[in-house]
Amino acid sequence: MARTLPTAVITAVNSQTTARAFLVLLEITHSDLDTFYLVNNTENITSGGNTYIAFPFAVTLPPDSPDLQVRARLTLSHVTTELNILRTLAGQRERPSFKLEVIDASAPNVILQSVSGLVAASVSYNADAMNIDLTIDNFLTEPFPSATFSPSTFPGIF
Repeated sequence: MARTLPTAVITAVNSQTTARAFLVLLEITHSDLDTFYLVNNTENITSGGNTYIAFPFAVTLPPDSPDLQVRARLTLSHVTTELNILRTLAGQRERPSFKLEVIDASAPNVILQSVSGLVAASVSYNADAMNIDLTIDNFLTEPFPSATFSPSTFPGIF
């Protein structure tokens, strides 16, 4: 699916200098913790009724190609104690979910690009940063049909 951006945004991104600032909003959800709302900015931003906390991170967005699997890389700098829980949650059966949205700082309620349904595929970290590889679960690897018709799972048909 091709990304469609307004012409003014494309012009601002491709110009040598611009007064516009494009920010990435990050939403991290998991059933065992409160939802984290972060923005890669020096001050907090309110968008869509949520207050996104200023936090240093970098995102490599997935390529714009229908032939490639969606993969993004998130690098969190100066990880706090609250976000340190992501290290342990990445190895569990239920992995944290991530949603990335790109906005213009002058219009924070207008979402220019959104990538949702991302989950943590792997987590690596050191003293300075945490790197999280994000992907969308590939439904093509799921078994079909999802259930096996055997006497133990469906005793009524045998």
